Amino acid sequence: MKAFAWWIATAAALAVVAALSGCAPDVSINSYDGRPASSSTDQLGGVSAIWVGEEAQAIAVTTWGSSSCTTYPTSVSAPESTLVEVTTARGGGLLCTADMAAHTFEIARPENVDPASEVTLKISDGTWDTTVELAPVSR
Repeated sequence: MKAFAWWIATAAALAVVAALSGCAPDVSINSYDGRPASSSTDQLGGVSAIWVGEEAQAIAVTTWGSSSCTTYPTSVSAPESTLVEVTTARGGGLLCTADMAAHTFEIARPENVDPASEVTLKISDGTWDTTVELAPVSR
């Protein structure tokens, strides 16, 4: 009976650790330090986004912050053909470096989104949100 109780206690402890860690899945298809090579902006700070890939199959989103605690997407949805909503989380640990660096993640374009139209990208982490307008791409 003691062995069974030990297993139950261990499983409960692991469940608590998993819940407290707040780790959410990264749904990006690619991520890297810096800005996309095709980016024409010299913007420092904030959030920027551009279409990337053949036929604008992905959206590259660049955020700024600590290089050791980068932002990553946890969910992507497109409630409308001209609106993409991205929920993000911060990676890293409890302590982050005090630097300001660009980090880019790429997300797949939702199937119902037409890159030939102007698309609004709404990015939120649960405490703040911002929007970026993606210009239409010509085909």
